[in-house]
Amino acid sequence: MLPKNDALPFIVNAPEVEVQVLGTAFNVKAANSGVKVFVQSGKVSAAYKGKEKKVILTPGVEASLKHNGSEIDTRIHKKNNNILAWKTRTLTFDDTPLTEVADALEDFYNVEIKISNQQLADKKLLATFPNMSLDEVLDIMRKTLQINISHKNDLVDIY
Repeated sequence: MLPKNDALPFIVNAPEVEVQVLGTAFNVKAANSGVKVFVQSGKVSAAYKGKEKKVILTPGVEASLKHNGSEIDTRIHKKNNNILAWKTRTLTFDDTPLTEVADALEDFYNVEIKISNQQLADKKLLATFPNMSLDEVLDIMRKTLQINISHKNDLVDIY
């Protein structure tokens, strides 16, 4: 851990977005749609490059900055253990709606997940998947929730 130096701030540059560390543990994820910044501890500043508007993020808060945008969407994660799953290699769901499970799986495994049967969207999952393959996770979900899942290439369909 580096000591804080106000004269030389630690800045993460992502496409169109600048994240300045203000003493923290955090995660920056750049994707096709934009950049997401999540703060685990401390605080960071996130802003579009060359624009005045910025947001200060504190623990448990995530900001989404879209490419070619000017708005910064923030949301509070009450109990999302999967923001840092890339680091822990464990996915944890605690009575989590299937829509949120799908979002986490998309991020973790870099696949597209479609819930064809919208009646399943609010079905909840209570499970922990330590360092498991996508096929293993889908098989457990299929059996636990008694749902149909197909997985071809980078597309998963839940129906």
